[in-house]
Amino acid sequence: MATGARYRRLDLPGLDRFEGNGIHYATTLMEAGSCENEEVAVLGGANSAGQAAVFLSRHARRVQMLIRGPGLSETMSRYLQDRIQATDRILVHPHTELTGLEGDEHLTGGGGPTTGPAPRSSGRSPTSS
Repeated sequence: MATGARYRRLDLPGLDRFEGNGIHYATTLMEAGSCENEEVAVLGGANSAGQAAVFLSRHARRVQMLIRGPGLSETMSRYLQDRIQATDRILVHPHTELTGLEGDEHLTGGGGPTTGPAPRSSGRSPTSS
């Protein structure tokens, strides 16, 4: 999971034990390698989160973007919105906030109710070419 370029700790119980074990504050080749063919989440809807999602989509099986707001149009550059929409491995979840962390020694999931519409895919199916 990447939380953007600005180091921002989440206020969630158990966060300490998952830092470096599923929660990362950077998106480099090292983090990308640790999530090769895995499902990952990126928190945030601004440019840093968009860049992380696009980068990770080249390595991860699927990238779930969790954003608190209604969409990306008010917080992200148009070119990044277009790249996200053109990437079939990125799924955008508007009106979503992470409320918990799951796992033993390594983060395996998180809780977060979606209060708005269903997730929006990039508009392309995974079988599109």
